[in-house]
Amino acid sequence: MNKNVTRNSFFGSYTLSLKEHLLPLDGFRGLAVLLVLIYHFFPVFRVGWVGVDLFFALSGFLITGKLFEVKFGEADLNTYFRNRILRILPAYISILVITYLGIFLIPEERITASMEQLKDLLPYYSTFTLNIWTSFEGWPLNIMLVHLWSVSTEIQFYLIWPLFIILIPSARKGMMFCLLIMLLALVVRVLPGEEIGLHNIYRYSSLPARFDSFAAGSLLFILFNAVDKQILKQVFRILLPLSGVAWLLALGYMFPWHYSQDIVLKWGTLLNVICWMSLIGFTLLYSNGFLHRIFTGKAIVWMGRYSYGMYIFHLPVWIIFEKLAAAGWISGWLAGLAAIPVTMFAGFCSYHLVEKYFLSKKKKIAEN
Repeated sequence: MNKNVTRNSFFGSYTLSLKEHLLPLDGFRGLAVLLVLIYHFFPVFRVGWVGVDLFFALSGFLITGKLFEVKFGEADLNTYFRNRILRILPAYISILVITYLGIFLIPEERITASMEQLKDLLPYYSTFTLNIWTSFEGWPLNIMLVHLWSVSTEIQFYLIWPLFIILIPSARKGMMFCLLIMLLALVVRVLPGEEIGLHNIYRYSSLPARFDSFAAGSLLFILFNAVDKQILKQVFRILLPLSGVAWLLALGYMFPWHYSQDIVLKWGTLLNVICWMSLIGFTLLYSNGFLHRIFTGKAIVWMGRYSYGMYIFHLPVWIIFEKLAAAGWISGWLAGLAAIPVTMFAGFCSYHLVEKYFLSKKKKIAEN
């Protein structure tokens, strides 16, 4: 980036800084993790998988903001990568250690085929490449850690996106690039990947197929910094109801709107992320509006604060309750209801016993 190019000349008349905490984004994280919990704990609620698209869109928005700080000399790449490591690894390593320590302590004669496969997958979990494995093999037999495919996808995005964002010479080209990435992700999902040995699930778990979610969030950040606020308000005042109605019509026509449906898997993700992008943009623009008040509510912001730990630990928690239900100790619905507060507690403990210490290191780095 040319040092003579200033932030204002690159962006335009309206700049959004991530140095100030955007409370509604915590609320959106809370909504995302709540959708995922309901999806796994109550199988009848099959639409909850769209919470993953919301997580990805939020990552695209926030990571692009962090990379623009690097772009304009307000931070450096070493700090960017160090902060990503401090945010992701502690809780992630914790669940791996707990899970694999438990498995390796199980007597050999009690090891099942799914446990054996889980042991074999340790290199993929350890290197954030589970989503690559699933792209060729499908979902693993043991689902205790299968949700970590999304963390693999996020990490790969964190590594790749700086190569593009820092080199973008202008906001207009940045917007065009994000739109191109969204189109290419759609093409990846529509192409017959099975003909080259890919499993159908690659359309759901691989980064190339999910790049539109991240790019939509990135596009939103660039729009906020390149387009006048009043113009943006008019755009999202139209885009939000249009995309919302389109999504509801699609849901009604393709109910239950699950990625196991071919048309939803290939085309539905794009509609999901357009809706999420519209909702996030509208909420941030109308700071006195009804949606802003919803996503800054104490309960949903609390969920967002502990969302990462909740996401990391929720599936192992659910498996325990699912086994209790299978044994006849409790009903399926009661198991789901009980798993929610236990998962919240796990997320709370993860944050205060593990994540918080490393997050404080991020603040010290920023201060120095």
